[in-house]
Amino acid sequence: MSDVMAALDWLLSYGPYFDIRVVNLSLGKGISESNATDPLVLAVENLWDAGMVVVVAAGNEGYEGSMTVTSPGNSRKVITVGSLTDNATGLDHSDDYVSSFSSQGPTIGDLVLKPDLLAPGNRVIGAATKNSKLGQLLKSRLKSCKKNGCSDDAVYLEMSGTSMATPIVSAAVALMLDKDPTLSPATVKARLMRSAYKIDADPTESGAGLLNAEAALNDSGVVAGEALSPLMLFDTESNTVLIEDTAILWGDDLWGAAYLFDGGLNWASGAAFTDDNGVTANGYMWTDGGVSAKGYMWTGGGISAKGYMWTDGVRAKSLLDGNEETEFFLNDDEPVQ
Repeated sequence: MSDVMAALDWLLSYGPYFDIRVVNLSLGKGISESNATDPLVLAVENLWDAGMVVVVAAGNEGYEGSMTVTSPGNSRKVITVGSLTDNATGLDHSDDYVSSFSSQGPTIGDLVLKPDLLAPGNRVIGAATKNSKLGQLLKSRLKSCKKNGCSDDAVYLEMSGTSMATPIVSAAVALMLDKDPTLSPATVKARLMRSAYKIDADPTESGAGLLNAEAALNDSGVVAGEALSPLMLFDTESNTVLIEDTAILWGDDLWGAAYLFDGGLNWASGAAFTDDNGVTANGYMWTDGGVSAKGYMWTGGGISAKGYMWTDGVRAKSLLDGNEETEFFLNDDEPVQ
């Protein structure tokens, strides 16, 4: 934690000098407090406010169900990325689905609708070295490109996880900023979400959908303020789960939730969302009448997710727990110790 904080502090001090515009964080920790006070969240939001687009992994605790997104992915400002399994069928998205390990929202305690979008994160092959720690641990996953004319020293490593999906989005952000360096982080996030492929999945698993880099590059929308990820709320009077209206939150009807999200939402006006400050915005009903989301009952005492009752508002598993063996996800079904 201290190493990460030191790196973020260095970026805040020297990032502008080196013209650093994109910060990729393929890491996370368990959520132990609100995003309003979490030091890691505040650190990444300082970078965001300084003009750097921060892209963060959602986490690999999807097997545990809802409320498993890790910090700093619980920040409302930054871009939080989940993983998609694409079955290597190119532009045919009919067989795509959210990777089973990909952490799901809403965020514990603050109830932020996360992740923001997905990118391919299952069995991704990336550059590595033979003597790297991961290369030593996962020798069977090392891939040689010698057959393709590469040098003997060129090796690659196949891994799965939201840490693999996140830099794909960061690369898309780099392309967007290369095309138009004047883009604000909020506009980059908004364009990525609106232009994403909409897939048949609950938004607390898929966010706004699958990254569509070409469409994001061609999007021309601009957000004047902050593209904050919307909050969710259980309304006891109407027995419905509500999502904050992004048209009001982001300052323009063109950024309405109906444009950002698809699949798993029944849009019905008339419900109201009220935040802690008493600011009322038009809300929308969630799923099948609003009583449940993905089969998990929302109650005043907490949320039951696959047998785990979340009641204290602070618990979530870490991506990497020092008291447990490291898990390297090699496929959608089985983490390998």
